[in-house]
Amino acid sequence: MIRRPSLGPDSLFARMALILLLGLLATQGISLWLHWGERTAVVTQTHGQRLIERVAEVVRLLEAEPPSQRQATLSVLQSPDLRISTIDAGQIFPRAPRGQMQHAIASRLGAEREMRTSGGMGGGGGAGRGDGRMGMGRGGQGMPSGNAPRAVDVRLADGQWIRVVTALETETPGLPTEFFVTLTLSLLIIAGVVLLVVRLATRPL
Repeated sequence: MIRRPSLGPDSLFARMALILLLGLLATQGISLWLHWGERTAVVTQTHGQRLIERVAEVVRLLEAEPPSQRQATLSVLQSPDLRISTIDAGQIFPRAPRGQMQHAIASRLGAEREMRTSGGMGGGGGAGRGDGRMGMGRGGQGMPSGNAPRAVDVRLADGQWIRVVTALETETPGLPTEFFVTLTLSLLIIAGVVLLVVRLATRPL
């Protein structure tokens, strides 16, 4: 009689251990996937809040200055990850921002401001471009392309339009090394306990 080759371990101990270990790995994988999804959502929300805070602060500072002194204020506010410039009405982005961005900025300023973006929440840089990498309108400067810039046009209380481009991280930061070390140690400990329990349970059989 020809015996068919086994597709898995022959012993009861090995089979039970394999089933439990595979279930353990699947559970840990699903848990890691859910954790990453929550982490991504939190990071995205934090980036959006940071953009709102920066735009509101820029508008507040510029509206506190007379128009003749705004260029000096703009020069002070420029930074490697923030570019602000005045633009004409014909250079503004075509779309109003989606979501709660406009309402959130209005709540910080005490009144609504007309706003535009190149494509919903996260637009690009120059007028007529949607990639968000360069261009600031009149008097603007290029933004380094290391991070994906987000741009928004805001109409100040006196009717002057400004463009605010801020470079925000768009990728979720990687998990720290300590997390993977802890995960590996916990898997090894649980696997050892599983093997011990299965051995004790199957020994009489």
